[in-house]
Formats: sequence, structure tokens, C-alpha cells
Amino acid sequence: LFTDRSLYRPGETVRLKGIVRTQAGNVIQPAAPANARVVVIDPTEKEIFTRAVTLSDTGSFDFTYKLPEGTTGSHLIRLEFPDELAQAEALEGDWSKQQQIRESATFDLELSVEEFRRNAFEIEQGITRPATGATSITSDVAASYYQGQPVAGGNLKHYTRITPLNPYPERFRDFLFGNHRTQDWGYWYHYFGYRARYEDQDGSSGADSGTATVQGEVSLSPDGKATLTVDIPQAEFPTSREVRVSTEVTDANNQTLTASATTTVHPASVYVGISRNDRLIRAGEKLAFRLVAIDPEGNPFPEPVKLTATLSREVNSAVRSRNANGDTVTRNDSREEDVLVSEVTIDPAASTKEGQEFALTPKDNGKYFLTLRGKDKEGRDFATVSSFHVYGADDYPWLYEDGMRVKLIAEKKSYKAGETARVLVLSPIEGTALVTVEREKVLRSFLTPLKADNPVIEIPIGEDDAPNAYVSVLIVKGAGESAREYKTPQLRLGYCELTIENQRDRLAVDLTAAGPESDLFTVATGPQKGTQLPAARPGDTVTLSGTVTTADGKPAAGAELTLYAEDEGTLAVMGYVTPNPMGFFHDPRMLGIEAG
Repeated sequence: LFTDRSLYRPGETVRLKGIVRTQAGNVIQPAAPANARVVVIDPTEKEIFTRAVTLSDTGSFDFTYKLPEGTTGSHLIRLEFPDELAQAEALEGDWSKQQQIRESATFDLELSVEEFRRNAFEIEQGITRPATGATSITSDVAASYYQGQPVAGGNLKHYTRITPLNPYPERFRDFLFGNHRTQDWGYWYHYFGYRARYEDQDGSSGADSGTATVQGEVSLSPDGKATLTVDIPQAEFPTSREVRVSTEVTDANNQTLTASATTTVHPASVYVGISRNDRLIRAGEKLAFRLVAIDPEGNPFPEPVKLTATLSREVNSAVRSRNANGDTVTRNDSREEDVLVSEVTIDPAASTKEGQEFALTPKDNGKYFLTLRGKDKEGRDFATVSSFHVYGADDYPWLYEDGMRVKLIAEKKSYKAGETARVLVLSPIEGTALVTVEREKVLRSFLTPLKADNPVIEIPIGEDDAPNAYVSVLIVKGAGESAREYKTPQLRLGYCELTIENQRDRLAVDLTAAGPESDLFTVATGPQKGTQLPAARPGDTVTLSGTVTTADGKPAAGAELTLYAEDEGTLAVMGYVTPNPMGFFHDPRMLGIEAG
């Protein structure tokens, strides 16, 4: 359920769109025609309007409703399926089943209805472009009434957030720049639209690390202006940082408005990139990276770049002890050891092509870090680090887990149907592995031997595995194979999640516009995609036309489109998130299997 706006005044018309889907196993399909109704509930929880709705062949409906005058507060729009609710009421005594039916027969959307006044003044805010390696930034703020007078003496509160942000140059999508010791979900979202949902297996949740905040309060001058200077603390790792200055201005009439400005501070005049590695590496296998150098604008750096390349390996030693309850707990003493240190010069010609090769041949198991460090002509530090996993040797440098748990590491962050997922099993024991692919149920399973020199499991990916699947590996080592004094069977169990792109069900929308000859503005038609439309004056007519195609580029005959034209200023009052039915219905699902 979604509406054309997120905030309404009393008496305005709400335009609602509903898309209804049913799930049968892994299949999500348009709901069949059914008896449905929309109910509007006011802030006192009173039902003030009810109307029956009919689902289209695509399982959707449209609904408009004029809000009553004089009523403000949080309203609720509820879609109900009366036949299913009646079925739930008939199941007296079975509360669990009743609740399950109600949850699939009732859907709510909250609306904000308020008397909001138009802004009496406006705020202009900007940040002076900081120099490379800057240790502070300056932001100028000016507030003035629409009649032209300044907001003299207004109260200004400011809040600055300084966040490490790796560069994502458009021409170098397959290269990593900055700090990639742990998973950088910003990279995957920027280029591929992937979202972080859970903590990453390497301990990264995609949340900002090393973020600093600065806040303060000042009064505007008689001419309604203020200049803010914010110091930027020194970073532990020399990568770019996003500086966002948010301001809140309150005038003499107690109207408060907010504004913000954002800039990027670059640590040096050059960045170095390492080609992204999507493979698990066998010990003794050559791994050829490509290296590039760019400037802060994302263009190939025009001069040779000298740097030091360091290859290090993480090694863990386990210390087992008993806690107060008598349970065995494991403490990992982790250290990094340098494997290789090399001086490298990146040829500027290589950065304009596929990059300069830098080959490695790791010989031991472990998690490795490749770090590139250097200084620009002014002596400012720059660096990039990435990681990869090596398997197949006899040693065990991995983190030890408590109990029977083991860690599984997927080779890639996302897969497509037809590909084969390779999963590294970090197990201290060998044995027979029961591999299951799970989600709502066990989708498939197989047995495979797991050896120290080949702890990788291969799993073919199919279309029905989208949007995600879970891999479980249960390792069994029989008592007869045990090296312990008192021979007993040994078990180890690990899980990991695989993300699979749903290409089959995604449509592409391409719009064109014809109208008055004027400046163009961009309308979003999908992730990181926009359509240029002509700017129009009040009363002008703009004609839109376009195409809708399936994943294989064929026309999507009978596709249903929803088009809203809304005032951006009104949407900005409360903020508006563009509906994403694909992400909503095909969001990764929770694991529905328990192992015990």
C-alpha cells in the first residue's frame, strides 16, 4: 500500500495504490479476485469510511478518499479481506491459527494529517569547497523572509557528521578504493543496489565506523547570517570523508526550518584502486590483481604513482578454558604477519586501460589483506586495502568457534541463476558433510566429503533460489576416525546466506517526454536511473510516453503503470520514499528451518 504523499491537510484527497500478492511456496503471484474492502480509521480509532474494492487482473486496485475537515492526527488506511477474517473468527480456541489468518487478511498504512503552515522564511546554506587534505571546513548560512528582510538574531543550532566514505568512481566499478578490510556495503549498494540486512560474516554490518560528530548553537547576525567552522579530526585510515552540516533556524515567531549541506574531504591528490576479487583462492594458485591510480574527480592520474604494497595474513591461536558454569569457551588470540612487502610504481597509461598487473601466489591458508600505501607530492598519505581468503594447505589459521559451530564464507556477495556458489567451510575437522539449501523448507540436500585440502563446497544456483537461500553444512566425523584418547563422534555445524538476483520478475521502465522547450529535470524511474523531462510552467501540458520491458528486453504487454505528479516542496515537508514493490515483495526472507 502506498499513497501519492506522506503528509496531508484536512480536507485534501488521498490517492492510494494497492498491490496484492500471494505466496505459494517460492512463487509470488497476483492475488486472485476476492472480496476486499478499504477502511479509514481516524485518530480516535473510529472507522469513518468503508468501501469495497475490486482487484485488477494484475492484483492491484486504486482508491481515493477526501479527508474530513478539521480532523488532524495519525489516520490509518486498512485493507481487509472479510471472508478470511470470518474464517478466523470461526476458529474459536485456536488463537495461533486465528492470528496467522488475520495477519494475511489485514494490511495497514499510516497517514499523517496535519495543519502545516507554509514557510515564512528560507535558509541558504553552502560549504566552501575544502582543499585536499583540509583539517577544517567552513559553512555559510543565511536566513531571510520571503519579503526580503533577514531573520535577524535567529537561533541557529548546527550538527555536523563526519563519516569515512570510500570513493566509488563511475569508470572504475570493478576496483576497490579506500578501506575494504571489512565488507563495505556502500560499495555494493552504489554500484549494484544491494542492501545490508544482517551483520556481515567478517563482522561488518555496513554501518559507519569511525564517524565523528560536532554540534553547537549560535545566533544569527543582524543581517541573518552566520559562518560555521568545523574542525575535522585526523582519521585512522586515509580515505575520503563525507562532511554533512545540518542546521536548524528558529525565528522570532518560533517557526523552525532546517537545511543541510554536504561536501567531501579528500585525504590526498591521488587514490589507488585494487581490482575486486570474487574468488576463493587455493594455496599455491597465482592471483593477479590489477592496480589503478585516479584523482579525486575519478579520472586516471596523469603521473606515475609510487607506493608500497604489503601482503599480510591473519593468524589465530585458540585458547580454551571453562567459565563459571563449567562450559568450555574459546578465546582467539589474533595477529597479523607480513608475508610480502614490495615497492610498486603504477604507470599512468595502465590506469587509462585495464590497470597494471600485480600478481601474488599465497602459499598458506588464511584471510589475507593487500594494503597499498603512498604519499602524494605534498606528502599527504593515501591508502587502499582489500581482503581475500586462501584455502587448501594443511594449517588452520582461522578463528575457532565455541561449541560445534563453524563459519561458512561465500565466494561472492550475490549470484545469478545458472551460476555455481562456492562456499569455504572453516572447519577444524574433516568428515562427511551434509549440505542443505534451505529457506521456508529444505530445498535440496546432498552429501560430500570435506577434506582439509579441499574445504570448498559447490552449489548450483537456480531461479527459484531468489531472492536468497541459506546453506547449512553439518560435518560428521565418526568415532573410529577420532584422534582423541576417548574416541567419540565429532560434529560441526555452520550456516551462511546466499543472495540471488531476481532478474526474472524485474521490469524496466523507460520514459520520454514532449512539452514546452525549456530546461530539463530528472524523474527517477528505478534504482540509479532517471528520465529527463522538460520543465513546465503552470498550465502547460507535458506528454509522457515510454516502454516497459521484461528482464530479457521483450515488451511487457499488459503491464500496469501508476503515475503521480506531486509538488516536490510538499513532499519535502515530511520526506517521501518512492515505493519499491520489487524490493517489498521480493525482499530476502528469513530462515524457516531450525536445526537441533
